[in-house]
Amino acid sequence: MKKALIVVDYQKDFVDGALGFEKAVQLEQAICRKIEQAREQGEEILFTFDTHGDDYLQTQEGRNLPIEHCKKGSDGWQLYGKVEQLRCPEDRCFDKPGAAVRCHRAVWRGFQYLCAFQCSAAQGGAAGSKVDRRCSLHSQQR
Repeated sequence: MKKALIVVDYQKDFVDGALGFEKAVQLEQAICRKIEQAREQGEEILFTFDTHGDDYLQTQEGRNLPIEHCKKGSDGWQLYGKVEQLRCPEDRCFDKPGAAVRCHRAVWRGFQYLCAFQCSAAQGGAAGSKVDRRCSLHSQQR
């Protein structure tokens, strides 16, 4: 079975933007190492993007978290720093519209169906390093 590394929502708004925090910046080096190792081992690399539109504040999530973030196409929606530089054209990218909590369950089922890959968790890397059970993909591939 082929392995895949999934980089979940390491976007500017979650690192140094609207919902950023100091320790998120510190994750960059470990995430980059994981990406480089996955490339060396021939693993597929997938990226997910928390994705919102102009109507975010009118959504259920927006009413509960009234901070605009990760608006599709905005600077804050882009991957952060060197992680963006390490993304290659052949890497699969997925937008996650809507609330992440709702999305994670449905997305995991969709991921199992769409890709027959074994997710490899970012060991000691990204926030919520249990990537294997929290893969965030959506049927809408970018």
